[in-house]
Amino acid sequence: MADRDLCAIVWGETWGLSPKDGNDQTRTRLQAVIAKLAVAAKQRGLDYQLKRKLAPRADDAEAMAVYGPMTSTADAAASGKWRPEIALPARAVLWEINEGGSPRRDGALPKPAAWIFGSESKAGGNFVAGAGPDQRTYRLFESETSPARDELPYLSEYTGSGIMTLGAAANSAARNKLIA
Repeated sequence: MADRDLCAIVWGETWGLSPKDGNDQTRTRLQAVIAKLAVAAKQRGLDYQLKRKLAPRADDAEAMAVYGPMTSTADAAASGKWRPEIALPARAVLWEINEGGSPRRDGALPKPAAWIFGSESKAGGNFVAGAGPDQRTYRLFESETSPARDELPYLSEYTGSGIMTLGAAANSAARNKLIA
C-alpha cells in the first residue's frame, strides 16, 4: 500500500474535483499522474509544495468510495505498475480553462507552466470543482519532457501547488507537517 504521505498528497490535490466527462477512469488517471509526479517531487525534495489532506472519516461513505480506490491507484503509480500500456507524463499542470477550452490568462502564467501553450502539451482530461456560479473547469496538461531539476513536476492552479509565493510555500510546508 502507498505510504500515508503519498496518499495525503494525492487526496489533497484531487479532493473536490470531479471528471467533467463523469468517467471514473478519468479521475483514476489524474490520481495516477499526481502519484507518479509526487514521488518525483519527493526525490527532488520539492514535495513540501504539494497540497496534503488527511484521509476522510470512515463514516463519510461518499468520500471513502473515492479514497479507497485512490490508495490502490497511488500505490500502483508509485511502484511503476499502473497500467504500463498507458504512459504517465514526466510533468503536468492542472489549469483553469475558459468556456472555449483555452487556458485562462487572467494573470501571468508561472514560468514552469508556460509549456502548456506549446506543441508538447497534451490534454489529460477536464475536471470541475464547485457548483453553480462558482463552478470552475480545469484541464490536466501533460508533457513527456522532464522539468528542470529544481522545478516541481506537478503544478496546480486549483490547489496552488507549485505556483505559490515562497512565503506561502513555507507556510504550506509547516501546515502539511502538522496534518501528516
